[in-house]
Amino acid sequence: MELSDYARRNRRLVAHLIAIPLVAGLGGAGWALTRPADYTHSSEVQVPAAPGQAGAAAVEQTISTFRTLVTSAGVVNEVARQTGVGVDDVRESLTTGRPVQGGQRGTLVRVHFTGDDPEQVTAATRVATTVALNTLLRQSVTAAGSANARAKEIADKAEADLAAAVKKYGGLPAERYRATLGEISRLETELLAPVSQRKPKDIRKTIKTLNGRLTGLAPQVQEYQGLQDAVVQSARKLATTEQQARDVEANLTAATASITPVTAQAVPASRGALVLRAAALSAGVGLLIAALLAVLRGFGGRREVVVPETTLPVPVPTR
Repeated sequence: MELSDYARRNRRLVAHLIAIPLVAGLGGAGWALTRPADYTHSSEVQVPAAPGQAGAAAVEQTISTFRTLVTSAGVVNEVARQTGVGVDDVRESLTTGRPVQGGQRGTLVRVHFTGDDPEQVTAATRVATTVALNTLLRQSVTAAGSANARAKEIADKAEADLAAAVKKYGGLPAERYRATLGEISRLETELLAPVSQRKPKDIRKTIKTLNGRLTGLAPQVQEYQGLQDAVVQSARKLATTEQQARDVEANLTAATASITPVTAQAVPASRGALVLRAAALSAGVGLLIAALLAVLRGFGGRREVVVPETTLPVPVPTR
C-alpha cells in the first residue's frame, strides 16, 4: 500500500500525528512564557600570569586554571554559602567566557550567572570571581611567603655563624692576617736596608715567627671568608624573595581591583532560547505520544479480509 493511500484511508490518524506535537509544542512555549523572569549578570577580571611566567603559554595555562576554578566544587559551595542559592543551581548556572579584545582573546575573563533573584545573581558573579581569583593567586602568595621565610632563616643563621666565628677567634682573622702580612713586609724591607740597630739574625727570627702565625691564621681566614660570603649571598637571596613576595601581593591586589561588573545590576535574561527549547522538547514528546497511539490503533483496528477471486462456470444455452 502506498503512503498516499494510507493517508487517505487514515486521515484522522495523520491529523493526530500532526496536531498532537503541534499542540504540545505550543503548550511548552506557553509554559516557558509564563515562567517567572530569569536575570543574568556578568563580571569581568583581568587574570594575571604568575610572577616570572609572562610567556603566552603560561598566561593561557593560568587563564584555563582560573576558569576551571570558577566552576570547581570549592567555589560553587562558597557562592552557595554566601548568596543562599542552592548548590545545584549554582553549579548549573555558573559559566565563564572570554570576550574578544581587539580581534584577539586577551587575559580578560567574563563570569556569568543566571537566576530568578537579581540580587543573588549580582552577588554570585562577584563572589565566584573573587574566590576563584584568590584561590588561584593565593597559591603564589603562599609559595612566595614560604620562600621568603626560608631565606630569612638562612640569612639569620649565616649572620649567627659569622658572629660565633668572630667570638671564637677573638676578632676578625682577616684583619689580623693583613696586619701580620704588613709587619712581615716591613721587616723584610728593614732586612734589606737596615734602619735600626737590630741584628739581621733577630729580624729573620721575627719574620719566621710571623710566618708561623700566618700559617695558623690561614684556616681561620678561610672559614671567616666562607661565612662572610654566605652572609652576603643569603642577604641577596632574602632581598630577592622579599621583592617577589611584594610583587605577588601587588599582583593579587591589582587583579582583585580589576574585577568589574559588566552591568551595575542584573538584567532580565532573553527568553527566546528558553521558549524554543521548551517548545522543541514538548513537540518531541507529543510526537512520541502520537506515534504510540498510531501503533496501538494499528494493532486494534479491523483488518480487511481479501477474498480470492473464483472463476464460475459459464452456463451453456440449450436448444
